[in-house]
Parts: sequence; C-alpha cells; structure tokens
Amino acid sequence: MHGGILMLREGIVNIITSPLVTVLYSLILFDIALGITKAVAMKCLNSHVGLTGLLKHTMIMILLVAVGTFAPIFNLEVVFQGLMIFYIVQYVVSALESFICLDLPIPKVVYNMIKKLEDTNERWEDDED
Repeated sequence: MHGGILMLREGIVNIITSPLVTVLYSLILFDIALGITKAVAMKCLNSHVGLTGLLKHTMIMILLVAVGTFAPIFNLEVVFQGLMIFYIVQYVVSALESFICLDLPIPKVVYNMIKKLEDTNERWEDDED
C-alpha cells in the first residue's frame, strides 16, 4: 500500500518539476493569448469558440496530469514524455499559424514549412471526401 502511495507522490513531483510541463503550460497560456489577440484583430470574437478552446486546453492539462501521475507506477515515463513532446509541437505549430494570420514576422523557412504542412493537410482532407 505504501509503495503505491510513494509512486503516486513520485509522479506528482515529476509533473511539478518537469521542464516539459513548464514549457507546455507556458505554450498553452501563450496560445490562449494569441487566440484572443487573433479574434480581436479579425473582429470575430465568439464565446462558443473561446469556451471550446478553453475546454480543449483544460482537457489536455487533465490528461497530462493523469498520465504523468500514473506513468511511474506502470513504468511508462517515456509515454508521458512522448505525450508532452507531441503537445509541445502541436502548440508551437498553432502559435506559428496564429503568427501568420496576424501578419507577424516569422522566418521565411518556418513560414514555408507551415504552408507545406497546411497544403498537405488540405490534400489529405480532400482525399477523405
């Protein structure tokens, strides 16, 4: 019994002290700020879209806390780290897309990569139809 509690404690400490968690939660806050800025700049504030976004962010944080807490018990820390990296990449891409929509300067190489990803995604979605 005490072993399980100690492992839960270890999982919680790992979440609190993880630099990946700090980076991801910072990116989530940045994404929220960018989303609000983009909505104001495009004059399309919508409470439904905002609430949906906040719920998405909240669910991601809850998922990561749950996985991070229980990963040490099942010796799956690598899954937690992989999940963190996946979401960090997703939020970086989201931020770059917002930068493009807001006409903020980004390096040309990065701009071309984002456009290529968008084109690939559009072709993939067209193939599904």
